[in-house]
Amino acid sequence: MAQLLIETEGVVKDYILGTRKVHALRGVSVTIHAGEFVAVMGPSGSGKSTFMNLLGCLDTPTSGRYLFDGVDVSHLGADKLARVRNEKIGFVFQTFNLLARTTALENVELPLLYSHLPPRERRPKAADEPTGALDSRTSVEIMGLFQDLNREGITVVLVTHEPDVARYAGRTLSFRDGRLIRDDAVPNPTDARRLLASLPSADEDEDEA
Repeated sequence: MAQLLIETEGVVKDYILGTRKVHALRGVSVTIHAGEFVAVMGPSGSGKSTFMNLLGCLDTPTSGRYLFDGVDVSHLGADKLARVRNEKIGFVFQTFNLLARTTALENVELPLLYSHLPPRERRPKAADEPTGALDSRTSVEIMGLFQDLNREGITVVLVTHEPDVARYAGRTLSFRDGRLIRDDAVPNPTDARRLLASLPSADEDEDEA
């Protein structure tokens, strides 16, 4: 079996908003092995983005444990968390963080290049709604890129509210009200490259317009 890369044990995350305590995560326990492609799903307010922030070492849990690559990062300080992010995790954020006049591939690889790291280095990728507000062809291109990276052995975890996007992954985690309610294998993930080959090219779309 592949190396255990991500393990959360009873993770809780609370926020204080004014005088009210918000329970964003309620005792979430998950294991993810190296080389998996996992989609995290759920409606707004379900806790999926909070869960991604914890997995990506952008935040720490209120209680419970999070082990990343065998190290308990649950209570690391900001500087140590930043070091983990810089050395071991690659991020792809929502559409508004993409750069104009660059391809989907270049948008994913640029942060690694700026850090003087090989673009294909085998570190996990965390993606928050990477296909939000994109046209269908560009969405498939981006998912094809993630599948290519995953075939090279890179672990991919992405947040999405779209079932069609989740079908590209090999596993889905479904959240509701701060709890993990389902953990399902995807028996036959959509092959983005095969789907892309069946779509009209961008030039053909422009000609039709």
